[in-house]
Amino acid sequence: PIFNKQNDFLASTYGDYFLAELIEAQDDNHKAIVAEVDGTAIGFMSLSGDVNVNLLASCFELGPFWGLRKESEADTWEEKTTTESTKSSTASLLSEPESRPASAKPELTSRPVSVLSGSQIVESQLSLAETTKTRLSAMSQISLITASGISVATTVKSVARERSVPSVELQKQVKKTVQVPVYRGPENAFCIQLFCIDERFEMRSMDLLPAAFDLFPDKDYCIITQPHTSPEYPLLQSFTRVTPKPTMTLHQELYIAHRCSLLDDVIVRPCDSSDRDGVESTIKGIDNTDAIMSDINQFITAKRDPLEEGATPLFAFVAECQSQIVGVFVVRDERNIEWIRSHFNIEGFVYYAHHRREEHARLHHFVLNPVFSHYTKHVMREILRLARKTCLYYPVYPGYEPTEMKPYSLATCINDMIPVRPRRQIVYPLDRLKENAPLERILQKINPFALYHLNRKLTLEPKITVNARVVVVGASDVGLSFLEALSFTPHLRFNNLVLLSPNGLPGQSKEDGIVDAMLPTRFPQLGVVARWA
Repeated sequence: PIFNKQNDFLASTYGDYFLAELIEAQDDNHKAIVAEVDGTAIGFMSLSGDVNVNLLASCFELGPFWGLRKESEADTWEEKTTTESTKSSTASLLSEPESRPASAKPELTSRPVSVLSGSQIVESQLSLAETTKTRLSAMSQISLITASGISVATTVKSVARERSVPSVELQKQVKKTVQVPVYRGPENAFCIQLFCIDERFEMRSMDLLPAAFDLFPDKDYCIITQPHTSPEYPLLQSFTRVTPKPTMTLHQELYIAHRCSLLDDVIVRPCDSSDRDGVESTIKGIDNTDAIMSDINQFITAKRDPLEEGATPLFAFVAECQSQIVGVFVVRDERNIEWIRSHFNIEGFVYYAHHRREEHARLHHFVLNPVFSHYTKHVMREILRLARKTCLYYPVYPGYEPTEMKPYSLATCINDMIPVRPRRQIVYPLDRLKENAPLERILQKINPFALYHLNRKLTLEPKITVNARVVVVGASDVGLSFLEALSFTPHLRFNNLVLLSPNGLPGQSKEDGIVDAMLPTRFPQLGVVARWA
């Protein structure tokens, strides 16, 4: 009755007894579990251990999950030729390439299979989850996922930072040889073939996951896929959306849950000197590790940054689970509040009369293991509480800016923050205004950046995730305005915004007088590279 109430597609396709046949076909690789209340079945989940990991690896960035395989001595690096643009040396902020330059030493670092250990941090920055209105999908829709040919239905959700931004073809491109990891260990994942639950109990959907992992004790990952057009449902709250590769051909979104993601003892606390080794292990393999460790050491020794005016207070925190560090976070007091208020429409989210000056902070580093990405908002609430702050700001600089101008690492929480629109600026005739001119702190020249914001109120407001693909052809004024409107909708998170343009993304290349005369000068402040493909 639960299946037929939500959708009769399965019954019409596979017959009235498809459910009995699924239950009867159980073996070592195919299982079925039922949730019941007072002796009445209210939920059903069909599981399979046959997963085509190679197909998934060719379509999604599985590096942070060790390729959905167990660690093996046969794991190695292989050379691969890629094409890169010569106009912009920086890849999209929201995609973390699963490769390294050929000049780098081809050494595959050994690390535990458990995602609790330090590993590459990928959080697709624009992740959005989808759920079917019927909570079901046809089993034939993702038959490619199974190695045995058994068809699989889909249902799943996103997290994190992830962050999925395909590459854009620019005018001038060069070929470059890089080395990519190759995982050859045994497969380490099982999939959810079919899932259904009574809508009265759908908020308890994640209660089925512990039982699912118990049926596959030798597997660490549970995966589920669903079509791009399906909406979100509660089961996906414990899953992490995986960044698709630019060459992906599947019309599906992939979500992964590690058995450790079921743990609920994640705590956030101030960093201390005994955490140095754990922090180094957590941030190993990501960019800007030197800056992160420098800030951690500065907090441990002085808790202030002497290089900034007035020795700005510095705060560093770690997230801990099962006595193991799984996240590192660094914030500083925000000193440029007046400049932000005059250059961004921040007052659409903050009533400054309700916040003291010392309650504003700037986020410098936010590194959280992707396994725990569904705890992002909980972690950010704890950061605000422990630092006694109410507002957080995170700047995203254009890719062409030198590294020393960007003392920030890519924050894996960017999906849960709100992009803030830049304001149009007034050109003041200072020689005529004289003492009536605005304050110097408002007029000061600062390298342009896009701004993301979060406050205590926003941590309690969920976003509606949209995985539907939106493709805009041509970087016309209308097309750019359309994408801008979607990007700055605060209650929506679009995962798949694509702009097709032979000249790349506006604001991706260095300033050019002729180009700037044709495009709005605010594009570096829109952060389009961080949100559009």
